[in-house]
Amino acid sequence: MPNAVHEAHQTPTLVAATGRRPRRILILEANEDGTVGGSHQTLHDLAVGMDRPRFEPVIVFYQENVFASRLRERGVEVHVFDGMRRHERALHQRGRLIDLPAAYLGPIARRVRFLRDHRIDLIHVNNSPKVGGDDWLPASRIVGIPCIANAVGDARGEQHPVKRWLFRRFDHVMPCSRYLADAMRRAGYESKRMDLVYPGVDIEGFRARASRSREDVRIELGIGPDVILASMVGNIREWKGQHVVLSALERLAPTVRDKLHVMFIGAATPADEPFRRGLEATVERAGLERTVSFLGARLDVPDLVNAADLAIHASVKPEPFGLVVVEAMALGKPVIGASTGGPAEVLTTECGITHDVQDPGELARALTRLVSDPAERARLGANALIRVEEFSVRRTIEGTERVYQRFLGD
Repeated sequence: MPNAVHEAHQTPTLVAATGRRPRRILILEANEDGTVGGSHQTLHDLAVGMDRPRFEPVIVFYQENVFASRLRERGVEVHVFDGMRRHERALHQRGRLIDLPAAYLGPIARRVRFLRDHRIDLIHVNNSPKVGGDDWLPASRIVGIPCIANAVGDARGEQHPVKRWLFRRFDHVMPCSRYLADAMRRAGYESKRMDLVYPGVDIEGFRARASRSREDVRIELGIGPDVILASMVGNIREWKGQHVVLSALERLAPTVRDKLHVMFIGAATPADEPFRRGLEATVERAGLERTVSFLGARLDVPDLVNAADLAIHASVKPEPFGLVVVEAMALGKPVIGASTGGPAEVLTTECGITHDVQDPGELARALTRLVSDPAERARLGANALIRVEEFSVRRTIEGTERVYQRFLGD
């Protein structure tokens, strides 16, 4: 298959041990905007942690990324459809009548060939039923295998009648929160065709990735020992709410703001550059240059979060789950998170604080509370270490494998 990268993972020893080959699960990560996020991390942890005598992951990415490299290093079979997808997108963008058969039927034919060539037993779409409905789902029906999907993104039904029909045709969906489960029911999925599976964190693995001392990281960042350091992890885009944090910082009393530094950790795509420049203009206008820093994309996120005293989440659209909230909790950090979507299900009053993202003053009050009260930070952080066990990757893997088993049998 042209422009697809293939890294084979051998299975003879597993066949010999079990008497049959493991069921091959194609897991699709369809993100194509050049960024990586929580869905990539969840896919990685599922692929390396699943029961390999029973299930063998076959990963398809639409773009090369750091997680593809990490999976190859762990011996996982990885395919990258980058060149193929550029060709397919170009056909759609031209919009010529003569291109329509190739634009719509070509991808299905290529998916069918891939499924047969690689002996796939089940397709698992990692993002949403909005993804794969017009290519992988029809291909699964032609080949005669199940096609399931996570629901970790926008669950609103499609506007186009054909896409809306396809959206509801997946054999099963796995919402990542009760919030998403409710949305999927409104979109037309019955409860019997859903299993709530929270994305989990490899708690010990994430902690192990924080390899540098808090002191060394803070020295590198130029943060003094008496400064309260807050982390906000997430790509720089408007719905993630970095502007809400800046508005809250403007509302802080100077005596509180002088004790606090917020680091924004995440990249901005070209489409998000105007928003990023707007944030920088706000920082200059409000005199927040010493209070915030934009660190961009970083590979040492665990080190940075571990060096912080608290974590902030402020998505203005309800976050489907909010993996960054759980990752901060895994490091014992008190979290101030949005009061809607997944974070509202994860955080309790014992381990964090929720705030109305439409009211920056509420976030300012929560920041004031934690900046001013080290005992409260310690209490919430200690309870976060207990609460986070409810969201371990092992629970995610077990829930996902139960769905696989339901469709594949013994």
